[in-house]
Amino acid sequence: MSHKVSFDEENSCIMVNVDGILDLPTLKGMAADVAQLAKVRKCFCIINDLREARPAEGALDIFSMPKTAKQAGVDISFKRALVVGDKADDFHFLETVFINQGHHVKMFPNLKQARAWISGS
Repeated sequence: MSHKVSFDEENSCIMVNVDGILDLPTLKGMAADVAQLAKVRKCFCIINDLREARPAEGALDIFSMPKTAKQAGVDISFKRALVVGDKADDFHFLETVFINQGHHVKMFPNLKQARAWISGS
């Protein structure tokens, strides 16, 4: 699993690209990178591009992800778009778990819709 975290100047948001299985160790490293960049940029909007990823298979891992993200510095104050392409069924449970634990998260099929939601358009 690999991830890349960068700042999108044009859309004033943090971009995260994930490739492979999104498991707890990956999420922990990714969230730490996001939290650090958020602090530097004073930005709390994130677009997670998960089109090349798939969620961990274990329900316990997924249930633990919101707490793990919070411990790494990405808490409920962040607004997060999940770009999943045609894999909404794969990520629906993940989205639901984050929402149920108070996180502001929403899935989108493409970057255009995610950017519009993040920017409030």
